[in-house]
Amino acid sequence: MATARVVSEHRALFDDRGVVLRFTAMSRPGAPMAASARVPEGRVPSCAARAVAHQLPGWIVQTEDFALAAAMIKAGARPVRHAFVMQRDLRHPIATTAVPRGLRAEPLDAARSVPEWRAVVPSWHAAYPPDHPDHFHGGEAESVEALQQLVSGKELGPMHATSTLAIDADGTPVAGIIVTVTAFDPPWGGPWICDIWRDPRLRGSGVGPWLLASAQRRLREDGFVSLGLAVSVSNPARRSYESAGFRVVAETQTVQMGADAPVVTFPA
Repeated sequence: MATARVVSEHRALFDDRGVVLRFTAMSRPGAPMAASARVPEGRVPSCAARAVAHQLPGWIVQTEDFALAAAMIKAGARPVRHAFVMQRDLRHPIATTAVPRGLRAEPLDAARSVPEWRAVVPSWHAAYPPDHPDHFHGGEAESVEALQQLVSGKELGPMHATSTLAIDADGTPVAGIIVTVTAFDPPWGGPWICDIWRDPRLRGSGVGPWLLASAQRRLREDGFVSLGLAVSVSNPARRSYESAGFRVVAETQTVQMGADAPVVTFPA
């Protein structure tokens, strides 16, 4: 299991009138992130957006303040993601599910070799085709790197032991779930589903509900009381999460400041 932690700190941006933006700075691969960005009372989004443009070029900024997001886009930011934050109360009943027929569970080990990760990529790619809101723009090598980053503990905290691959009768990974434990308090932290996917050919097999329920039960056994995730607004998987007991607790906009900034892909 990874032991690295996400490096974060509470920070603020200033202009000639004082504090214009408060946020949590996070160190992550690809680009630094200003999470939970908010404009202090008495200040206006346009001033905050100008401060971000001048002081945080290339940064990713995530906020629940849609006026701030719009002001940052007007100031030159690129929209990255519009998402719901969802949370599952693990103190409530959890569905009893069996391993789907023809599949077996395999613990996901962060120390998997590159060839082993390559075997995961086909089902991961198939789950996010080009018309999917969370489609990954990258080939096999980039996909392996992205998956390795997710489980390394460098993006969203150390991976939890409930992270699992579903393996078919041929020994091929066809679905999976990656759960980490972030340093923040729920609903923005604690146990967090970084990614959950399945090969579309398994639609209706029950593999998704099985992965979700299994993760919930293991986390509850380990003493956790909630599980969070973020899902793009246009992703139909939201209905599956609601069926599994997740509820929307926030809606966020994420942008990246600077038209020339490198494209950064977010985990689901």
